[in-house]
Order: sequence, then C-alpha cells, then structure tokens
Amino acid sequence: MVLTAAALLLPAVFALRHPGQGWLRRAAAGIRRSLASARRPPTPVTTIRLRGEIDSRTAERTASLLAAALAAGPGGLCVDMTQVTRLTHSGAAAFVEAAANARTTGTLITVTGASPEVRRVLRGAGLDRLLQYRP
Repeated sequence: MVLTAAALLLPAVFALRHPGQGWLRRAAAGIRRSLASARRPPTPVTTIRLRGEIDSRTAERTASLLAAALAAGPGGLCVDMTQVTRLTHSGAAAFVEAAANARTTGTLITVTGASPEVRRVLRGAGLDRLLQYRP
C-alpha cells in the first residue's frame, strides 16, 4: 500500500471541516491507523509446479501435493501448470478435492500457465468458478 500525502492528511482535513474539541487527537489517530495498515505484510502464497501427465496413475500423488500445499499456510496457493502436458478427468479429481478444501478455509487457488486443453478439462470438471486463472 502506497500512502500519499493526501491520504495522510485526510483525517486532519476532515477534522478542520468539523471543528470541535479533540480534532487534533482524532486526526493523529487516523494517521496512526493509516500507517499501521501500511505495515501489514502481504499474505504469503505457496507455489507448486506440476509437470508431465496428470491422470489416474498420478492423481493421488497430485492430490496429496495440493493438500500439503494448502496445509502449508493460510495464504493463497498458486499452481504452475506450464509443464503439464496432459490432464485427464480422473486427474482433475485432485483439483476438485483441493478446491473443496480451499473453499472451506477461504483460500484462493490460482492456476497459471495452463494450456487450453488443460483449462478445458478443468472447466469440464466444474472448476472454472472455483479456481482463478492467469496466463
């Protein structure tokens, strides 16, 4: 968050327009709140990179990788699928399970680098509303 001079002075300007006892104290409190919110660290995002084929043979291992990544922390999960060559419907089941777990905890899953074929399979599994896609 980038604080501008206008953002820092806004509480003071508001207090000047509404004079009364304690206006300076309220202005200082507003500035302190602005500074405190600027110091919050960003939410960490766990990134995993998948590769090769995700099908019935590798779906269980993929599901456990996604579950472990979701359990790693309260931040989001980014799944890099740039090197995924094939995704079957049975492989997409791992993503259905991960999306259900993420939804209960309020975690956002972002899929990056997915080919049009992989996205089509994920969309066919009903995950287009539960996952966020980035190129």
